[in-house]
Amino acid sequence: MQRIRRKLLRAFGVDPHYPDMFKSERERFFAELYLQKIRNHLQEAFGQKRVEILDAGCQAGRLAIPLAKEGHRVTGIDTSSFALKRAKEHCNKEGVAISFLKGDALKLLERENHFFDAILCVEVLYLREAYREFLKVFRKRLRDGGLLMVSHRTKFFYITQALKKKDLESALFVNDHPEGKLWGSYFNWQTTGELRRLYGDVGFSRVTLYPIGTFSEILIEPETLPAEERKKLFQIENRFSDERTGCARYVLACARKDH
Repeated sequence: MQRIRRKLLRAFGVDPHYPDMFKSERERFFAELYLQKIRNHLQEAFGQKRVEILDAGCQAGRLAIPLAKEGHRVTGIDTSSFALKRAKEHCNKEGVAISFLKGDALKLLERENHFFDAILCVEVLYLREAYREFLKVFRKRLRDGGLLMVSHRTKFFYITQALKKKDLESALFVNDHPEGKLWGSYFNWQTTGELRRLYGDVGFSRVTLYPIGTFSEILIEPETLPAEERKKLFQIENRFSDERTGCARYVLACARKDH
């Protein structure tokens, strides 16, 4: 009954429980951590040139809209009609144009013969059992010299979550496996060494890894802080040494397709 009610509400554009990542203070905090790294890699690869970007799993547009506002040609893909409806509403308010496609990014990209300068996939693949196939298709759809930027859950994150629950059995499972079911849902997770091997197997000769949320969420919730204190937390996160990349909420992997 609750699911039917939610579908009816969404048909009228209403869902009070929908986690709109574009509007959320918490998610915009993490989005800016991603965008700092993404912008740096775009500038390094393309200079001031505006490029064609795919955001696979764009949700309500928290990354796609800022990049479109900076002049890039952005395409967003998501499986949720409601998420895309929200993203379009935000685009109208922000005065930007983005092309949106509904469907599974893996299936869409396997059959489409279109290429991009950069592909983003943030906070999606850790939920997908076919994450290796996604990476292969992403590389295939990049132009030569193009950038792939994907976030992955860390082994450290799930061990900390299990220990918070005092679930030592799950913590041991995470320590000994790269993927599986935790608390009724499928997840995958990697160490930095496993990520470097994964990207090498897919065909990338080099990958740069960045921590996203070394302290935020794991130790402190950014949305609970006043705005000025949140800015200080952002500076700590943004400046923290990459040596501890494996001890973070996510790792952002940035790889470039060789010419």
